[in-house]
Amino acid sequence: MTHSKFHFAEFPDQLAELAELAEFPDQLRVKDIIWNFSRWVPDTIERKFYQISVVRRNTINLGGNTLVDEGIQLVSVSDFIIYAPRALYLGLLSPLPRFWSGEGSTPAMTMARKIVGVITVVFYICLVGFIASIQMFRRNPAFLAIIVICLFGILLYSYTHPNTGTLLRYRYGFYMLLVVFGASNIVQALLSWFNHRKS
Repeated sequence: MTHSKFHFAEFPDQLAELAELAEFPDQLRVKDIIWNFSRWVPDTIERKFYQISVVRRNTINLGGNTLVDEGIQLVSVSDFIIYAPRALYLGLLSPLPRFWSGEGSTPAMTMARKIVGVITVVFYICLVGFIASIQMFRRNPAFLAIIVICLFGILLYSYTHPNTGTLLRYRYGFYMLLVVFGASNIVQALLSWFNHRKS
């Protein structure tokens, strides 16, 4: 079995045309990544998915103590679509409970794991408030647009950075906006409850 081999910098825009020159036209191997072409996706869009796949592979190759799903390779557009629910789950709920305890790379990181566990529980509660806020503002286009942008950003970093520590840093801006929406909704609900009890 042979495959055409190209470095990313040499990877042409017309991927499908190049793949037809290979013995197996639906596959192309680049730096140990076999990319499976999707005939229904335009070449320019498929190139973006391939770039994300390369970034993900490089992140996995760097290693780390907080890798998640490091054995999962995204080598086609279909793989990205199938993995999307899992990626969004990791993006919204990381760090997972298994990273809330145990030994870190240093004593400071061991303590940080415990602190992050407590903070993550608070964030989970805020996300419940965020879900409720979606119900409240579902007819507000501006609010929905912000949510879509935040979720897209979180999803993108979940694809490219299966290292939990790195993901937490990169998703921060998008994620904290959702947390703030949820927290404000919870605070508003509590204030309404207290005012109702006083009346």
